[in-house]
Amino acid sequence: MPRNRVIQVRVTEKQFKRIQLRKESLGYKTLAQFVRDVILKDNLAVYRMISGIYKKVCFEK
Repeated sequence: MPRNRVIQVRVTEKQFKRIQLRKESLGYKTLAQFVRDVILKDNLAVYRMISGIYKKVCFEK
């Protein structure tokens, strides 16, 4: 599905820096993908935590 809608949000410089740090710490390359995932995906943090646990349990010896 094409992405043809634009959303603009105003944030302070401090908020922007926090968003950028969070994006980078989670491994996102683009701000757009990070924002889409955080807003649209249910419990992204929980999913990542469960995924990390699964990888450790199933793939580490």
